[in-house]
Amino acid sequence: MEPTNQTSVFDTNSPDTLAEQRLAVRQAVTQILAETATLDEAAPRFLPAIGERLGWDVGVVWTVRCTNVIHCVAFWHVESIAVTEFEVATRKAAFPPGIGLPGRVWKRGEAAWISNVLTDTNFPRLNAAAKVGLHGGFAFPIRSGRRLFGVIEFLSFEILPPDEALLELAMELGDLIGRFEERGREKELHRLQADLCQVLADPLRMELIHQLSTESRTMRELVEATGQPPTRIRKHLSVLRQSGLVLMAQRDSETCYTLASPRVRDAYTVVRDLLLDRLTRYGALASVEEAADII
Repeated sequence: MEPTNQTSVFDTNSPDTLAEQRLAVRQAVTQILAETATLDEAAPRFLPAIGERLGWDVGVVWTVRCTNVIHCVAFWHVESIAVTEFEVATRKAAFPPGIGLPGRVWKRGEAAWISNVLTDTNFPRLNAAAKVGLHGGFAFPIRSGRRLFGVIEFLSFEILPPDEALLELAMELGDLIGRFEERGREKELHRLQADLCQVLADPLRMELIHQLSTESRTMRELVEATGQPPTRIRKHLSVLRQSGLVLMAQRDSETCYTLASPRVRDAYTVVRDLLLDRLTRYGALASVEEAADII
């Protein structure tokens, strides 16, 4: 594989040009984040926006998805090159903290630079990199404060010495993208909370959770406790099960239902206590107002 002969756009002998280049990259990423809603949507756009402007050949976004390993979620390379072996190895990879370039950035929470990955003792994709001719690389965290959401990695066909100005910009971009990801996750959490509230916005479902808050119960027991027909109870239990709030199990030869987690009971209790407190306060206020009217 022939290198693209791209060189870093960062000319340390020209502070004005450096400042302009940093501003252009930051503005491009900011614009992309403003036009997208999620990291998965933004990554395929900001990887080339950064890589092409800074003269790098390959870009990767890594994120943590419910496990203690980091996975590739986006891969970009300059169109004029072929890096199939390295892309396959990257998409298959899963690194724990400290392993590989993404793993060490994830563990330390700081940017890292490798002048030549082929001589690095902690680069598991070394063979794939050698086959396509990759050498230099750097990576930086996607973070917001102390929360780390992932890692962005760039690689080059050239052997490159550490560029402190580039690493400084990279950390700024990582913070920018990290704040974007944090806002996105908060919005998604609020949406899920709203969906859950809709699930609970039914008196019978709340009563079922109340009945299950102390122990598991069979259908027969729920029918006796609520006075509702089995078909209606079964329908609402199905909704609660699909939402992950209720589980179905076997007790002897009978099917029984139980809360999926003590937190479901805790959430029900908190809502109930808030309502009782509200009713008490408003009830007391109503009594005061009635007394004032009589006087």
